[in-house]
Amino acid sequence: MTFRQTQTEHIKAAKKKHRCDWCGERINKEEDYYRWRHFDGGDAGTCKIHPECYSALQATSHSELIDGWTPGQFERGKPE
Repeated sequence: MTFRQTQTEHIKAAKKKHRCDWCGERINKEEDYYRWRHFDGGDAGTCKIHPECYSALQATSHSELIDGWTPGQFERGKPE
């Protein structure tokens, strides 16, 4: 099986606190964020990130992220 990702959703108001997978900072209740699920073989996960971190992700070269990243590896809203 290969890597697969669901469509990205823009959540307008978080129902509870989360951690941003890009910068590691808190996503507070009622704040908006982006979320998607990913599947790789038998593994599955959910990525949740601030809107500004989502923009930073989009501005980062795919080749720089080919192996993924460690949650909290980047500064909030700043591309790689």
